[in-house]
Amino acid sequence: YDRALAEKTGKAAASSAPSARKVAAPKAFSRSDLREDFDFSAAAPFRVAFGRASRVCYDGGSARRERIRLALAQLRGQAEMKLGTVEEDTLRYSHEVVRHIGPYSPFAGLGESGRCHRLVAPETRPRFRDFIVGRLRAAIAAGTPWWSEQGLRYASLGSGELLFDLELLERIRLLGVPIAQVCLIDRVYCKPSANVRRSLREFTDWQRCVAQLLRHEPTEVLVFSTLEDYYDAADRDGPASCCDVLVLCDAWPGCDDGARVAARCLAPDALFAALSDPCPADCEASAPRLRS
Repeated sequence: YDRALAEKTGKAAASSAPSARKVAAPKAFSRSDLREDFDFSAAAPFRVAFGRASRVCYDGGSARRERIRLALAQLRGQAEMKLGTVEEDTLRYSHEVVRHIGPYSPFAGLGESGRCHRLVAPETRPRFRDFIVGRLRAAIAAGTPWWSEQGLRYASLGSGELLFDLELLERIRLLGVPIAQVCLIDRVYCKPSANVRRSLREFTDWQRCVAQLLRHEPTEVLVFSTLEDYYDAADRDGPASCCDVLVLCDAWPGCDDGARVAARCLAPDALFAALSDPCPADCEASAPRLRS
């Protein structure tokens, strides 16, 4: 994603200061007409979708329930989740993309990349995930959750193809915390390729499916292609305001605007977690490849 915000001057700078931020309760979203898919047909500061649960698995009856529950258990760490890379991805992107593999996967289109993806640095992102979940678990145990009863509002900077975010959100749901809103910010959503559109669709469909399974309200998913658009939408009573967990999961050294975005969008006592770059610049480790 674009890692810089335009410098604010005068009134704009004053309105973006943390002390000037007015905290408001998240607005209730009308769900009388839930959009299933993101509309990329015209320019817009962000897109909204709620997904379609039926696309997660086209089987019916007990077979559908069994496959969804197995996938849910894998994301929550209750069953083994097999990950690997495919040569086709490496040729297309010029780098490896880690995906969920197997004879059946409701989120095979989601991926994780970067120099330090989990097949190269197996402990890095799982430890980061567990750190975030641990903070929420501690708040629940202490009786001091900072999110509302309507559900947690989550945002991810540099979310890419969303495999990490999908896994993290299910670990949060496992704590008994509903997910009210997810904001995804990455420049690949500006003119998304077919693969990126697939990952967004599968991610959003899964949110709708799990919400139905757990009898939660549908999760509102907002997609932004620039940091500036998200910054504007997170202001005061904006559609992305009052974020409870802000995650910077793309490992790279130093994001000067991360704290500035956090000051703008976070609710009181909320969590901003940034993954630092744990790999040396000359990291040449390679994950095992699987042929498609």
